[in-house]
Amino acid sequence: AGTDILSGVGNLDSGLAGCPEAAVIDDEMIGLIKHIVRGYEVTPETLAFDVMQEVIPAGGMFLADMHTVREMRKGAIWVPSLGDAAADPSQANVVARARVRVNEILRKHEVAPLSDDVLRHLDEIVAKARREAKAE
Repeated sequence: AGTDILSGVGNLDSGLAGCPEAAVIDDEMIGLIKHIVRGYEVTPETLAFDVMQEVIPAGGMFLADMHTVREMRKGAIWVPSLGDAAADPSQANVVARARVRVNEILRKHEVAPLSDDVLRHLDEIVAKARREAKAE
């Protein structure tokens, strides 16, 4: 069985340095890879030839049809979380967009408190380390 664990996210220089912007960019690439690996369902329903045959000759736009909306909501398309530089040339610098995302994460993220068991275990480790340091 496969695993969802990838190592090296955010690492630079063979893991000798880390960079939060690199971690955000890596996360973006991992999201795209997962989307591609998931695959695409190809059936008469997902291809929607009947919808296109009905809508296109009438001068309509099949992208506005409810069928297309339902397929899009299922996750049929991957949307980059760092913005679309092709659609907005002012966002061409991926590192700058990643930095904005890093700052947003740092500003909004709240660390969940540790459980009492974990806190107790950490206290025991610290107490043991202090005893050992005094004994030296």
